[in-house]
Amino acid sequence: MKTLYIDCGMGAAGDMLMAGLSELVENPEAFVHRLNHLALDKVKVERKSSVKCGIIGTHIAVYIDGQEEGSHDHSHGEEAHDHHHDHSHGEEAHDHHHDHSHGEEAH
Repeated sequence: MKTLYIDCGMGAAGDMLMAGLSELVENPEAFVHRLNHLALDKVKVERKSSVKCGIIGTHIAVYIDGQEEGSHDHSHGEEAHDHHHDHSHGEEAHDHHHDHSHGEEAH
């Protein structure tokens, strides 16, 4: 039996995790073929070689309605939203209130 330990303390993006795991299967192209035939009409998965900062790896691109996931803009325009935090420290308690305005930036 083989064990794979994945430390996701900082999270793991689905496409990155799938790309890494696809390197472990005997036939990664067959794996991608099976994914593309799961009856998810508007979803297509593509496996490609990738080079970033001189490191060679695999990239899994997920397309929804022909547009690669993650390629669209998430800007909030001029809207702002609030975050309210209550903090308790033993017997004393205090509130923190944060306003976050995104302006024209994208994230």
